[in-house]
Amino acid sequence: LLTTADAVEGAESISVTTSDATVLPASVVGIDHSTDLAVLDVDREGMATAVIGRVTDLDPGAQAVALEREPDADAPAVAAGHVSAVGLRIDTTDGGILHDMIQAALESSPSSGGAVLCSRDGAVLGLMTSREPTADSKYTTTSATVAATTTTTVAVPAGLATRYATPIDYATQLADEIIATGAVRHTWLGVLGDDLDPRRAAALGRSGATLTRVMPDAPAAEAGLEVGDVVVAIDGVIAGVAPTFIE
Repeated sequence: LLTTADAVEGAESISVTTSDATVLPASVVGIDHSTDLAVLDVDREGMATAVIGRVTDLDPGAQAVALEREPDADAPAVAAGHVSAVGLRIDTTDGGILHDMIQAALESSPSSGGAVLCSRDGAVLGLMTSREPTADSKYTTTSATVAATTTTTVAVPAGLATRYATPIDYATQLADEIIATGAVRHTWLGVLGDDLDPRRAAALGRSGATLTRVMPDAPAAEAGLEVGDVVVAIDGVIAGVAPTFIE
């Protein structure tokens, strides 16, 4: 089972309530604090699996719902809303950075970590974090095209709560690593980067992540990377924007 790290942090015991109200004991397989993800294990066969949505096709403005089970409620709670931005970098108040996040505008804010963001047909889009952005958080929201990098957001109407979710494709990728090894091993290149500005992207005929800093003696420096270099792919995988490059 996939949930948030903050939802199980410091717990002496963990239980999972299924849709038929069965309560099962659970154990922690592994936790990745930097991405606010945790994997739990329960001893039960034949459990239903969620339908995974296509996050790569997600556009701002798409209808969405947040599902959670409130601590004192006997039934799931649902908050309707829409996706207001994708591909966000969020600087959090605990000093961390969350990359490639989905921003959702909801009728009400989930009361606990581990809520699930779904499409209108019930497919899982992301795992919602309870971590808050700083006042000066860098909301970098971009989508890559062949010739340029464009910014797309949808305004959040007054009265709606803004929350953030880790894309489910990235979350399951990390979960697979936790299941295989017990932890996520984050690579370190020793670089800082940002999205290539639209004018330069148009001139080059492609988008990418431009390096703004290369740390001395870091793996990137040893490989010959320099400030101003534009990374367009890693091992043949397109890195059209900075969040994809980091991921």
